[in-house]
Order: sequence, then structure tokens, then C-alpha cells
Amino acid sequence: MTKKIILSLLSILILTSCSKKVERDFYQESLNERKKETQKIEKKLSKEKEKEKEMVKEIVKDDSILPNILAKVDNDIIYKKEIEKELKEVEEQYNKNNDIPLSEEQKKEFIKRKLEQIIDLKLITFYVKDNNIKVSSNEIDSEIDKLKSKYSEENFKKMLEINHTTEKELKDRIYQNIITKKVMNREVYSKIEIKEEELKSHYNAFYKDGKVKARHILFKIKNKDAKKRAEALLQKIKKDPSLDFAKLAKEYSEGPSSVQGGDLGWFTKNKMVPAFEKAVFALKIGEISGIVETNFGFHIIKLEDKVVKPFEVIKDQILDELRVSNKKLIMEKFNEFKQKLYSKYKVEKFIKY
Repeated sequence: MTKKIILSLLSILILTSCSKKVERDFYQESLNERKKETQKIEKKLSKEKEKEKEMVKEIVKDDSILPNILAKVDNDIIYKKEIEKELKEVEEQYNKNNDIPLSEEQKKEFIKRKLEQIIDLKLITFYVKDNNIKVSSNEIDSEIDKLKSKYSEENFKKMLEINHTTEKELKDRIYQNIITKKVMNREVYSKIEIKEEELKSHYNAFYKDGKVKARHILFKIKNKDAKKRAEALLQKIKKDPSLDFAKLAKEYSEGPSSVQGGDLGWFTKNKMVPAFEKAVFALKIGEISGIVETNFGFHIIKLEDKVVKPFEVIKDQILDELRVSNKKLIMEKFNEFKQKLYSKYKVEKFIKY
């Protein structure tokens, strides 16, 4: 009896031991399976990472051929198609006006400069996002309206066609211009200091006598009987002062402003050639000049408006003008700003020039 009990106990022990071994083996097998799966995933991720690395580092040995990827700014990739369209347009325009086609060196120089511009814009875009700088739709529409006011509807469409662009693309460019201006004001222009004496000196040279808004009709000096034709038109205007000067400018003027009815917009002293300036600043509002001769030809000028403002009123405007006109300091401050951006965001270039 005792022997039977002992045998039974031994059987139970053997079975238990076997069961535990099976459990251990099963557990180990599960671990191995999981390990294999993890390795597969890691291998796949590694391959994808390598693939991405290879894609980003795609550099063509022959530097006359553009690589598909030109540069990378943080995680933003700049593809060659972003430059190719503009390069083609530049080539077409250049080849129209020149007997010799655009050289490879000129193409490379264009690509290099354009790529720098795109990188700068990408960096500014990151900066804008990080600093929550915004442009409203009203700001864009206002600029579009200003531009449209200079053209008839038909001429505005022609202008878009000539520039190979659409109104949507124009709005995108205007957005970029406004946002760039805001960034430049904040990080570049505001860092340029101008002394009070410089501001007053500029005021005396340009604004003391005010600014004027004028139209003109130009008969180019190189064209036949330019002076006679100018005199004949002036006599016609004197006989009938009610004639629309803008319409006459569109019909007779040989200058580039003829499409805008001879409109020259607002300008101050020291902006026009001396003879033209002297004549226009001597006129009263609404008055029309005699024949004014310059190296461009013979002008008939109409003063449309004149505004004189004291120094304190336009001091900030003069400050902005002087800051914007100081090219050397602008480049200095802009390069300092760029260095800040380059140290914050990673920039990689994949072309050899």
C-alpha cells in the first residue's frame, strides 16, 4: 500500500514537472516570437530611415544636372521644381533679348541666388510661426486693390499674363511681401539707429516744400517733330481747359506712364530731373505748365495736388525711409538675423555651387 502511494506521488511530481517545463518552453517561445517581431519592425524602420537618408542626400555627380532635392530646412525639403519654372522663364526672356543663350555659369548663379531666397523664406516662415506673426485677408485685399487701381480690368489681366502668374499666385506673393516686411521691421529696420540731425537734414532736402501729385504728357526727343507736336497739343488744351488731361495723356504721351493717364503718383523734391522738378513745384493745384524740356523730351505737366507737412508729423515716416535706404546697415543687420535663424533651424544644401 505504501509502495502504491509513493508511486502515485512520484507520478504527480513527474507530471507537474513536465507541465512546468511545457509552460516554460511556451513562455520562452512567446518571448522569442516577440523578439523576432520587434527585430522585423526595427529592421523595417531602419530601412525606411536609410531610404529617407538616401533620398535627402541625393546628389548628382554631374553638377550641370540639378538633383531632385536641392536643400532641406529642418523637415522642409526644397525640390528642384521650385526653381525650374522660374529658370525656364528667365531663359526664355533672356534668349528673346540676346543673341547668345544663357550660359551654364549664369544658370548656376541664378539657381544659387534663387535657392538662397527660398531658404531665407523658409526660415522666415518658421520664425513667423514661432512668433505668431499674422497677415489678415484685409491687408492682402488692400494691396491687391491698390495694384488694380493702376490698371483697367483688361490691362490688369494682361499684366498677370505677361508675368506668367494668376491672381491667386499674386495674392500669395503679396502675403509673402507683407509678412517679410513685418519680420524686417521687427528684426532688421528697428535695429538701425538714425540721429535726429539726419532726420531734419532729410526733411529739409525732400519734404520742406511738400510733396506733389502730378500727371504729364511726354513727347520723346528722339521722335520726329516732338516739340511741334507738344506745342500743338498745348494750344489745344489752352483753347479748351475742360479737356480731360488723363485721356489726352493716354492718347498722346509716349512715356511709360501713358497707360495710367500720365499719372506719376506722389513725389518729393530731388526725385525728378531738375528742369521737371522746378516746373512742377512752381505750379498751383490744377494748373498746367508750358513746354518743359528735359533729356527725355518735351513735357506738358499738370499739378493735381500738393501737401506740406511739418517735421514732427512725418518724422517717423522719414525714419522708416532712411532705415530702408541704408543698404549697408540693412545687410549687416539682416545677416545677424540670418545667423540667429541658422543656429535655431537646421539648413542642409545638396548642390555643389
